[in-house]
Amino acid sequence: MLVRWWTYRGIAPLPLEIFPATGVVSVYGKLPLAMSFLYLDVGGTIAMIEWTSTSPADAPQKHKLKALLACWGELERIARDKGCKLVLSMVDPTGSERRLMEKRGYLVQKKGDKDHIMVAKTLRYEEAPCQQSQ
Repeated sequence: MLVRWWTYRGIAPLPLEIFPATGVVSVYGKLPLAMSFLYLDVGGTIAMIEWTSTSPADAPQKHKLKALLACWGELERIARDKGCKLVLSMVDPTGSERRLMEKRGYLVQKKGDKDHIMVAKTLRYEEAPCQQSQ
């Protein structure tokens, strides 16, 4: 479903195996309207909400917004239940997702800080492993 949503928007889909086991979909009636995923760090104190997306389906924007907020609320509950102390997310600093996260209590980097972008590399098994310096 996520691949269809991203393809519709012209976003290159990522390999499904990189997605965490914890994800939620919010449905209005029988129509899925939003989804998001939760990564948990190895130490169990930090969680990261990522890959949030809304359906391109023709549905009232207010229903999509409620669905999106429901996804985040459920992921925050899961993180809290697992003992996490902090939830992070990477968002477009100029986009509506950032403003919604701020309204939920997320802190945004201060003015003047440089924006960060996410970069990704698919690891190939034939590549040499990283060498640690001595």
